[in-house]
Amino acid sequence: GDGAAADATVEQALRAREPYAIQSLSGLSLLMMNASAKGDQPEVTDAALALLACDLGASCGPNSLLSLQLCAAEGRCQGSARDRMLERIGPVDMEAVERERKRLRALIDSGNATITSVWRYPR
Repeated sequence: GDGAAADATVEQALRAREPYAIQSLSGLSLLMMNASAKGDQPEVTDAALALLACDLGASCGPNSLLSLQLCAAEGRCQGSARDRMLERIGPVDMEAVERERKRLRALIDSGNATITSVWRYPR
């Protein structure tokens, strides 16, 4: 596909601060990271993005549309949308996720969230 168009769509989602757009980015980390981001686990960033969507206002309760979608599509029917998204990602260091969530929130709040600052900065 067109990598430049895909990057532009991701950049737009990061700038929009729209919770469901942010949530849709969870799962892209393995594709978006490059060699300079070595040492970081893509699942940590994916989990942080999923949780950040809830922080930004996505409805994440057990009866939310997102929860119902995760139940219907993936059989993940227990707990809140947060619980279900974390279950989808698998075992992850929650302290690392919390640090990453705070870092990403600061980038988004300051308007500095880009593909480079989220996924490709040297760590």
